[in-house]
Amino acid sequence: FEPISSLTIRHSGPTVLGTGTTFTAHYWSGSEVTFHWNFGDGKPEFISNYSTIYYQYDRIGHYKIKLRAVNAVSVSVVRSDLFVVSEFCRRPRLHIPGQPHLHVSLFTISNILTTISNIL
Repeated sequence: FEPISSLTIRHSGPTVLGTGTTFTAHYWSGSEVTFHWNFGDGKPEFISNYSTIYYQYDRIGHYKIKLRAVNAVSVSVVRSDLFVVSEFCRRPRLHIPGQPHLHVSLFTISNILTTISNIL
């Protein structure tokens, strides 16, 4: 057996209620690892030999995820946060007087302001 090292969690959140979230345990080394997932919603721990799983929450909220990876010679624990929301935020509408209505991202606004400041 090889000890587990550099354990991290990656997930596809934030998640809209009614859709699932993919969770993946990444680790640098370790052999014959079992994953103990606690999704922070009060349900029993989920145990799997697979490092990637799919989970669906049934309530909106902020969840504290805990993953415990175990093998015969080591235990590693890592935590993460996940937000489950009713819907994603919409892009803000930007109206420039004398111009048609535009849907502009904050990145575009930042680029415009940078360009203006470079001219001045």
